[in-house]
Amino acid sequence: MSRVEKFNIVDLNLAFKSHIEPYVEEDDCVYQLRKKSTLLRRFILYRMSSFLLEQIKLATCDLLDRKYRAGVQAYQGTKLWTMPAARVVENAIEETIDQITYLLTLRQSMRVIMELAYKGMTDLELTNPTARENCRAIWYTITGKDK
Repeated sequence: MSRVEKFNIVDLNLAFKSHIEPYVEEDDCVYQLRKKSTLLRRFILYRMSSFLLEQIKLATCDLLDRKYRAGVQAYQGTKLWTMPAARVVENAIEETIDQITYLLTLRQSMRVIMELAYKGMTDLELTNPTARENCRAIWYTITGKDK
């Protein structure tokens, strides 16, 4: 179970009840609903943003820990802080090239997915076999597996 509290729909219901329902019977109901609706949207956005940030921080810590430990094992406990600066720069350049390669490849894969999705949503005579084939192609593009 994650250390981060899951986003709770009950909180949204409580926020709705406390920010909108009290104004339903007032004369300026529409104005108050709009005002409180804006506050509710801000509240929801804040909660979702906070939740996402916590998830990103946890994932980053976990990935950093695993990557660091794998590096220690791969280099037989070499002390990174004693590595010559020139070698650190070379390693960083190699890692940057890897990142660019991964990102460009991912971008191309996403283009394929978008083309397939566009084809599926604009084909007015879409038949079941065509839809299945498009879905299969999307699945393969994302997972690399036929089924």
